[in-house]
Amino acid sequence: MRQAGSAPLVLEPRLLAQLLGHARQEAPRECCGVLWLDRPGGGQAPASGPALVAAAGPLPLRYHRTRNRASSPNRYEMDPDDMLAILDGLTAEDASLWGLFHSHVRHEALPSEVDRTNAYYPDAIYLILSLKPGADLGRGLTVEGAALRGFRIWDGEVEEVALTQAGLGGAPPPLSTDYAS
Repeated sequence: MRQAGSAPLVLEPRLLAQLLGHARQEAPRECCGVLWLDRPGGGQAPASGPALVAAAGPLPLRYHRTRNRASSPNRYEMDPDDMLAILDGLTAEDASLWGLFHSHVRHEALPSEVDRTNAYYPDAIYLILSLKPGADLGRGLTVEGAALRGFRIWDGEVEEVALTQAGLGGAPPPLSTDYAS
């Protein structure tokens, strides 16, 4: 696994709380969801990919839960109806798909072989939160005792990206939208 040398991705505390809350709510099953990047004033996503706009400060991200069709403690499969609704919403709101999130209940916050095989969005950041006590942080961060790590995954290759938490100042990101019904 390679490690990216770029600036850390800055995530808001409210977003981190949403990810942790979803993981705890769904335990002992893995949870999953999608992260949107709002484009200030609309416009095109950066040519270098949405994941690379992080260096300037906290990202304007929104978290959207999806149902885990696998309903498993060891794997996730985003519900296709939830994904279609999210992709329609991205278009309607002129936002970008920034990342995909899922939890690991009993394992490290590392992409599994299945995660690597099913990584269909090469420009996305894949966030994995481990609820396993004492999980390795790598270049990630701790969220109330859970380990959150970020990765770029393309053609089965994995590159870890550094994560950091924003300070408490500034406006909070928008609340999440729950597409899972």
